[in-house]
Amino acid sequence: LLATSNYVNFTKHQFDVAYEQLKTEIENYRKQVINSPHRKLFLEEHETPLNTNVTYEVTTIHKLDHNKHHSPVLPQSDALYTSIPIQNWTQQNVMDFLNDKNLHQFTLLCNDMDGPALQQLYAFCNNNSPTAFESLHKQLKKKCIDDDLSPIEYTRFISEMKKLSIDIPPPVRSGACTIS
Repeated sequence: LLATSNYVNFTKHQFDVAYEQLKTEIENYRKQVINSPHRKLFLEEHETPLNTNVTYEVTTIHKLDHNKHHSPVLPQSDALYTSIPIQNWTQQNVMDFLNDKNLHQFTLLCNDMDGPALQQLYAFCNNNSPTAFESLHKQLKKKCIDDDLSPIEYTRFISEMKKLSIDIPPPVRSGACTIS
C-alpha cells in the first residue's frame, strides 16, 4: 500500500510490525479523505436539507425461473393469418400463429421465417423427426443457453401445422449410391 509516501514492506519487517504499520497507514489515509476539502465541498453540494421530504422508490427484482421459458408472451393476435394461405404468410403472420398456439420456443426459433420457410421447417420435421428435433434443440441452445426444446412443444408444433392441411412433398431419396 502506498499512501502519503510511506511504503510498508512485509519482507523487511516482522509480520506483526509490518501489519501494525499497514493499519496505521490505512487509518491516516482515511483521516485525510474525511478531512479533504474536496470531500467537504462535495458533501455541501449534495447534502439534503433536513426539512426536505425525501421519497424513495423501491424496485423489486424477481429472480428468473430457469425452468420457465423466457420468450416474450404477446397478446393474442387478430388471427388475420387464418384467412391467408400459408405460402403468403409474412414473418408477422408466422409469429402470430406460433404465439396464438402457445409455441413459445418456436417463436425464438422461427423469428425470421415467413410462411414458405415455416412450411419447409414442418416438412423437415415431418420427414426427419429425430434429426429435426435434435437440430432444433441445438439451435435453441445457441439462442437461449437456459432453454431446452420440449418434446411436447415439438409434437404440438407438428400437430398444429398438420391442422393447416399442408401438403408435404415426400422426402427426396438419393439413388446415386447403391450398395449391393
